[in-house]
Amino acid sequence: LLVLLAGTRLSAAGTAFLVREPGPVAVAGSAVARDGRGGFLRISATGDFWTAELVPASSASTRIQGVRGEQALSPVGLKEGFASPLVASDGTWSGVLRLSSGGAHTRLAPPHTELRDPVMGAGEAGLHVAARSASGTRVWALAEGAEGWREFGSLTAESSARPLAVLSRKEGLYLFVAEAASVRLIRHAAGRWEAFGSLPAEARGELRAFSIGASQIGVAAAGDPEAIWAWHTITRAWARLALPEGGRPAGLASDQSGVVSLVALEAAGPGARWGVLAVEPRRPEFGTANYAALLMYLAGMMGIGLWFMRRARDARSYFLGGGRIPWWAAGISVYATTLSSITVMAMPAKSFATDWTFVFAPSTILLLAPFIIRFYLPFFRRLQVASAYEYLERRFHPGLRAYASIVFVCFQLGRVAIVTYLPSLALSTVCGLDLVTCVLLIGGLCTVYTVLGGIEGSIWTSVLQAVVMLGAAVYCLGVLLARAGGGPAELAAEAWADGKLRVLDLSWAAAQATTWTIVLGNLVNNLVPYTSDQSVIQRYLTTTDEAQARRAIWLNGLISFPSAMLYFAIGTGLYLFFKHHPAELHPSVAGDSIDRKSTRLNSSHVSESRMPSSA
Repeated sequence: LLVLLAGTRLSAAGTAFLVREPGPVAVAGSAVARDGRGGFLRISATGDFWTAELVPASSASTRIQGVRGEQALSPVGLKEGFASPLVASDGTWSGVLRLSSGGAHTRLAPPHTELRDPVMGAGEAGLHVAARSASGTRVWALAEGAEGWREFGSLTAESSARPLAVLSRKEGLYLFVAEAASVRLIRHAAGRWEAFGSLPAEARGELRAFSIGASQIGVAAAGDPEAIWAWHTITRAWARLALPEGGRPAGLASDQSGVVSLVALEAAGPGARWGVLAVEPRRPEFGTANYAALLMYLAGMMGIGLWFMRRARDARSYFLGGGRIPWWAAGISVYATTLSSITVMAMPAKSFATDWTFVFAPSTILLLAPFIIRFYLPFFRRLQVASAYEYLERRFHPGLRAYASIVFVCFQLGRVAIVTYLPSLALSTVCGLDLVTCVLLIGGLCTVYTVLGGIEGSIWTSVLQAVVMLGAAVYCLGVLLARAGGGPAELAAEAWADGKLRVLDLSWAAAQATTWTIVLGNLVNNLVPYTSDQSVIQRYLTTTDEAQARRAIWLNGLISFPSAMLYFAIGTGLYLFFKHHPAELHPSVAGDSIDRKSTRLNSSHVSESRMPSSA
C-alpha cells in the first residue's frame, strides 16, 4: 500500500543538489578533484608550468611541479589517489600523471603517439581515456594498479570529431563526442557502439560527465554553469537540474562508496568557497490524511485479529478455522500470501527497467492448478491434518516432522526478514521515520494480529490486504496515465516503439531470461509452495469441503495473471511519465529498484580536511 501511495507522489520538490562542508580556498585558474579517502588535488597553470597540489585527508600536503611546455588537464579522483592526462605543447597526448593518496607520483606513457585531445574518466573497472586519432576516436582502459593499456574500442568518425568526456558504468562505457555543431552521446556495450542522440543545445562547450545515483548520468557543461544536465539511462530523457545559488562545478570526486559526485564552487574569483556537491535528500511530506489512513489501516488489521480471537476455541479452530472459510476468501488469501512485498515492488521495477517478458511467470500457477487439484488436494484433505508436516510423522517418524518444521521456520524467518524490510524501506522513505522503527512497527503489528486471530484472522486480513493492494494499483495506474501526457493509444504506441511492451522472447540463449526459461523455471519454483508449503496448504484445509477448496485454487490462479499485468502496467506507466517529465525524477531515486546505495551521498559525512587558502 505504501509503495503504491508513494508512486502517486510524482514530483520532486526543491533543488536536487546541495554543497556540503564549504571552506575558503584560492581556486582561480585551477581544476579540483577529490578522491575516495577524502583528499583533494588542485592543478593550477602558472606560466609555462603546471602545479599539482595534493592535500590528503590525514597528512601534510604535497606539491608537484610540472615540466615546461606541458599542460595537465582536469584530474579525476580515484578510490585512492588521482590521475590526470598530460598534453604536450603541440597538443598531443604525452602521458598520464598518477598520484597516490600519500603523495607518491608516477608518469605513464600513452599507448600510442600522435593522439590528441585526451579525456579521462574513472569507474569501477579503473581508468578510461578517449583520444582523437587520424582514423577517429579511440578508447583505452587501464585497470587499477596495472601499468599496461588495453584498447577498449574505437569509433570511426570525422577527423574533426573530438572526445569531450568519458564515463564508465556497470552497463557500459559512455562517451561524449563533439561533431560539427552537436555533441553526441554514445555507449559501448556488448562489443558495439550505440548512439543515444545529442545533448541539449544549452549543454555545450567543455563538459564533465559523472554518475548520479544508480540510474542517471550528469553533465556539467561550460555553456550552462548554473545547472547539471541529467540523462536517465532507462528513460533516456534529459533534465536540467539547477545548482544551489552561486554554485559552480569545478571537478570530479569519488567518495568511499564509489559513487561519483562533483566538487563545487559557491562563487567565482579568489574568495571562492569549495564544497562537495551532493544529492539533496528528499523531504517527505506524508501529510495528515495519509497518516490517518495508515493508522486506520493498521488499527483495522488489529481489530480483525482481536475479533477472530474469540472464535479460536480449540486447535482445529485456531489452525483450520473450523472449516468455515468461504472458497473465495480462501482463494484470495492464497493469492495474497504468495504475493509478497518483493513481488509488488519487483514487477513494476522490472517493466520500468526492461519489458514484460516476466509477465508469464504467474501464469504457471494456472498450469499447475489441475495437477494440484488432481493429486495433492485430495491427499491432504483425506489426511485431516492441521499441518502439512503432520503427514511426515504419520508416515515416517516424529523426528522427520520436527526437522521439516524447523527447516520451514528457518526459511520463513529469512523470507519474512526481506518481506518486512522492503515495505519498511518504503514507509521510511515516504514518512521520514527511522528504518529500524518501521521494521519493528510492521513486524510487531503483523505478528500480533496473526497470532491473536489464528488462521481465520490471517485469512480475512489477507483478503483486506489484497483488496487494498489491487485497488491502490488500479488507482496508481490511472494517475500515471492521466499525468503522463497523451491518450492511451498514443502512450501504448510510444511504449511499444521503445520496446517496453515486449512479451515474448523465444530465443534459446541460455545466459538470459527467455520465455522458455521463465515459464519452466517458475513451474518448478511454484510447485514447491503449492504442494508442500504450510502457509499455502493450510488454506486448502479451511474450506467446508474439497469442492470449495478446488474453487479456491482456481480463483487464486485466475487472479494472479491479471494482477501481474496490472503491476507490469504500473512500471510501464512510470517509464512513460518520467520520460515525458524527466525533471520530476529525483536523482536519489534508483531507476529499477529501491536502492539505498543511491542515497549514500545524502548521509555520508564529508571529510573535515580543507584545502590550503593560498597557492
